Amino acid sequence: MKSLDSVRERYCRSVFSHLYKFMNSTGHLERESICVALSGGVDSVTLLYCLKWIEQNLNGPRISAHHINHGTRRENIREEDFCRELCRELKVPLKVSKVSLDLLSTNFEMKARELRYAEFKNELAPHSFMALGQHIDDSYEWSLMQSFRSATPSTSLGIPVCNGSFIRPFMCLTKDQIKTLAKKLELTWYEDHSNDNERFDRNYIRKNITTSIADRYPKYLKHYVNRSNSLAKSLGLSVFKPKKSSKKILKKSWKGRGVCFINTDFKSSFEVDRSEILKAIYSLSKNSRGSLHDQVDKFLALGKNGKSGPLIFSGGVRGYSSKGCLFLLGEEGLKFYKEYDLELLNKLKNNNKVTQIPGGNLRNKIFYATDSFWPFLAFGPVANEKTLKSLKKAHPLLPLSTQYCLDHGIWFQSLSKILDISHKNLKFYL
Repeated sequence: MKSLDSVRERYCRSVFSHLYKFMNSTGHLERESICVALSGGVDSVTLLYCLKWIEQNLNGPRISAHHINHGTRRENIREEDFCRELCRELKVPLKVSKVSLDLLSTNFEMKARELRYAEFKNELAPHSFMALGQHIDDSYEWSLMQSFRSATPSTSLGIPVCNGSFIRPFMCLTKDQIKTLAKKLELTWYEDHSNDNERFDRNYIRKNITTSIADRYPKYLKHYVNRSNSLAKSLGLSVFKPKKSSKKILKKSWKGRGVCFINTDFKSSFEVDRSEILKAIYSLSKNSRGSLHDQVDKFLALGKNGKSGPLIFSGGVRGYSSKGCLFLLGEEGLKFYKEYDLELLNKLKNNNKVTQIPGGNLRNKIFYATDSFWPFLAFGPVANEKTLKSLKKAHPLLPLSTQYCLDHGIWFQSLSKILDISHKNLKFYL
């Protein structure tokens, strides 16, 4: 096992950061301590290591552990000894409870779960969370089991991320991701061979159903997570805190040809509700179907990565980015821009009598005027360079007119960039 202060590998750091952000967004870090349900398996061992790393490196809650010896297998004693040694190495306080269960009893899974949860709850310190090692695969399998029974929409969502004092931080990771992390951290763990017993519903589903699904639909877990999150939000059951920055986003639809999301603070990186992006794409797309979630993530990252696009979606939709703006354009909009580019070019050649943005209150133009639209370009004399540098590349939607500006020393810049500075000394062509 790698020492906590020696982890430098990029994958491990990335997972730690992802886990921390997930826990912060779900309120998992709001209590002063977290106790990990430590079985000795790969999930709980990796969870204990990750949370201890967050405690030590990110000032996270104090970490302890609780191991329950079920007394159902000969390996239980070795697993208990292993958990004691692991916690000693990580300097984590450990509580061990011993219970008596019969592996052959009816409803063993339910009885064992109820007994564990009761023991965890009785021993949990005040102002503390109990962290369980269940992950996305577990949630999917549980959701699948519910579909074979009489279930409500809320129970079909999957295993709760938060349930009172019980939390599940690994609901942002898959089993494969956890195992990859554990190997890179050089962790050791015990395999519970009762997981191979198909007498238990979860094992039967895992071996006979989800394995086949994974072979044919490799992205099934990602789609499950997106679907469950959307359903939880619509049912008012989402555990994620609303992002404060979302209140600063203005959505501007433009004549059915495009949709623009504008950050009123004109920041390049900002959060937009993913469902709003999807609605906009579907409203502009010729296709009613398509897997868009991966592309939405890439689209939201355009501004953060300093890229302008285009990013091509299904159905002929294209995504662009500029400072403080994300813009989606359908095929009808593309046709308009080709014609508009020629119109701008002719006006530039005719005594520079052109601008996308008419005179008046510039801020109101970008937010509310129906005759101003992305990329919200303003044109002016080269003297403006003294106040604000001109754009140095032709714009992908207006290549002819903006290239003409570059070739003939005409200053042009996006309005969002202009509004982000003092623009009193700038002059615009009208």
